[in-house]
Amino acid sequence: MTPPNGTVWAGIDTHTDTHTIALIDERGRPLGAETFTADPDGYDRLIGMLPGPDVVAAVGVEGTSSFGAALARRLAAAGYEVREVLRPKRNVRRREGKSDPIDAVAAARSVMAGDDAGLPKSSDGWVEALRHLNTQRAQLVSAMTAISNSANGLLVTAPESVRERYRGLGSETRMNRLAECRPAGGLVERSALAALRSAAKAWKALKRQSGLLEERMREILEVHARPLLDMYCAGTVIAATLAIVAGDNPVRCV
Repeated sequence: MTPPNGTVWAGIDTHTDTHTIALIDERGRPLGAETFTADPDGYDRLIGMLPGPDVVAAVGVEGTSSFGAALARRLAAAGYEVREVLRPKRNVRRREGKSDPIDAVAAARSVMAGDDAGLPKSSDGWVEALRHLNTQRAQLVSAMTAISNSANGLLVTAPESVRERYRGLGSETRMNRLAECRPAGGLVERSALAALRSAAKAWKALKRQSGLLEERMREILEVHARPLLDMYCAGTVIAATLAIVAGDNPVRCV
């Protein structure tokens, strides 16, 4: 990579296994690009090749809430100003091509031009803790919905004696009753009830786990963001979502 002469900007294209960094000078001209592994050793080598916080005006990092989260934290701890940048638009990719070095240069030019998305979320405090809990809760709720829909589909084709027993019930009531049912009757009826009971028990287990995660989310909000819980019609999940969107640095939303 060409040694910098004067102030430079850096851009980083992030992926699961590798991160590519590019430097540009004050006129936006590329000074070079290098690729490093996306692991602690790679982060250290990447930061080690930078000329220093006093020379690098800012570092634009793609995916600061995903692939680039760990690197963004390392750069900030090393004293660099880190800015979140979006991936190049499709028309830019069509015009300039697609490669990791090209995307890294685009990230550097974006932050140089002031087109970045601002300061990245810190991802190391109570908001990040909320994000982990909320993400997993959403997965559990999604699984609950899939199981409930599957049970409903099975009831449609189940023997009439089974179908009529659970007709007109709300989803939660139906699943709770199915979890407690005792398969009886003919072979088909017993099999249908056994399948439905298995599904309902899995649904209840997921519901319990999602409830525990929501309780933990509320505990965090009570300590760090009580006003969000006091908002009209804002329950735990909505309050957590607002906090996650804003991040630890609410200036992002200004």
